[in-house]
Amino acid sequence: TNGACDHEGQCVLLAVWAQGCAEDDKQATYDTYFADLGAVGGDSAKIGQDLATLLTTPGLEQAELETKLGGLVQQQQLDVERAQAIDAPGPLTPAHEQAVEALGLRVGGLQGMLEVFKATKDSDDATAAGQQLAARAQRFTASDVVWKDLFQEAADDVAATEGVDGAAPASVFVENADLYSARSMSAIWQRVHGASTGGSPTG
Repeated sequence: TNGACDHEGQCVLLAVWAQGCAEDDKQATYDTYFADLGAVGGDSAKIGQDLATLLTTPGLEQAELETKLGGLVQQQQLDVERAQAIDAPGPLTPAHEQAVEALGLRVGGLQGMLEVFKATKDSDDATAAGQQLAARAQRFTASDVVWKDLFQEAADDVAATEGVDGAAPASVFVENADLYSARSMSAIWQRVHGASTGGSPTG
């Protein structure tokens, strides 16, 4: 009888130990995932800051804008690819797909702005150009909503359900929404257009 009790006791201890190891492994998996995606999200947020700096640079000319904006498109596309390569824990897969979607919206917004700047460089309609640029920039705002609501908050809910500590990383692309209004984008377009044509930039 004592042998049976000892055996049962050992089995209980082994079960507890195995459960503890499984929980530790789960925590480590989530920690690694949040850290890896956080690095991507942080880089994407930095691209948002770089874009704002670029657009508000005094004396910025069309050629320089196209080159630097094209570079930001490429950097953001790399972030999409980095995010796609991250192996999310099973329960986080739906939320992770939304994070990738948010990053894709940022690529689309950057590419769209670049295309508008190129298409309107010979135009003299600042109002129309500003409206087109603002329309493309709406993807940036949408990306922040998708990341926060559909990834970050959803991932936090999953982590809580799974009994995992830690929080999903944030990634904010737009720090000043007013910068991307039609009025602001029109003024930016006028400055770039004026600098590029040798005229007097306004706005």
